[in-house]
Amino acid sequence: MALQRAADEILSEIRPPNFIERGPRTFREVAHWKAHEWANFLFYYSLPIFDELHARDLITEETRSHWMLLIRGVYRLNGRQISYHDIELSHTELTSYHHNMPAVHGEGFCTYNVHSATHMPACVWRLGPLWATSMFQFEGFNSTIINSCNGTQHIPLQIAERVSWKRSLLSLHQTVQELAPNSISLSQSLFRNIVPKDNIRLQKKSNTIDEEHVALIAKHFGEGHDDLVAYNSLTVGGLFLTTWSHDHSENVTKKCNCFVYSNTFSAYGAIKSLIVESKERVFVVFNTIEGKDCDIPYGIKNIRYKLKTIVDCFVDGSLIKCIKIVTNRGHYLMQKINDCHGS
Repeated sequence: MALQRAADEILSEIRPPNFIERGPRTFREVAHWKAHEWANFLFYYSLPIFDELHARDLITEETRSHWMLLIRGVYRLNGRQISYHDIELSHTELTSYHHNMPAVHGEGFCTYNVHSATHMPACVWRLGPLWATSMFQFEGFNSTIINSCNGTQHIPLQIAERVSWKRSLLSLHQTVQELAPNSISLSQSLFRNIVPKDNIRLQKKSNTIDEEHVALIAKHFGEGHDDLVAYNSLTVGGLFLTTWSHDHSENVTKKCNCFVYSNTFSAYGAIKSLIVESKERVFVVFNTIEGKDCDIPYGIKNIRYKLKTIVDCFVDGSLIKCIKIVTNRGHYLMQKINDCHGS
């Protein structure tokens, strides 16, 4: 019970970003967890939890290290780019996970699923990354199709009508955005998943724009940026981004979308300001975050906020959303593992 209580304490405090639609549920409800909840636990929640349990002497270092083999092995097969070396490393790690199972947990845990994990590297070599053969996207779209039908009559016609409606709603969204930009938040739920990813969706406008941030943009991208507007939240390239102050305000939801990893600067950061130029370009101003390497290649722990401020002009792939997890032993920051996870 002490194990469960310690794990539930961490899970109950997590504020995931919006690419994780369902927040973490505690182990009291583990029998009802969905497949994507197990995936989120594997990639994001389990490392901080296992570190905390180990620090409290509730599990051994052997148990923790054994679990890390599974995380790293599966992660390497879900990356944005997978090399033959990644597949070899994954095979080594998953094979070690399989072989060490009897010694760590007992022969009763040597199930068929544990053995099947050793075949995943070969499947990726033949068929591509795991996310490319995942059924999550198809199952998710099945719910979209089901929600497009009312009753049992003329189902193909009903689906065609809903698709036509969505196209009309896109045109309506653009019109509303031009005529009454401040009312976008009122219709946010209506237009979700309708606007194409390459659009810039402006949502909550900031009252002021920091002149230091404007000067920083001019320094790195030249002068002549006149039509600049600051926002507390917006969506660009399919990424929903918010500022630190917005995420930590009293009226904010249980989501946290202010942490990113910049591929341009190879740095983690907390967003201070989102500045849009002529509704065409987005400048992301953030304070850098540093930390220690942890046992996974897509995260850091014991994070520290630095005073260095960086401005990055958003282009496709320049930013990766991150999830922050807080424990008694430190704060963790982990990148979204690929563009398909959680989508």
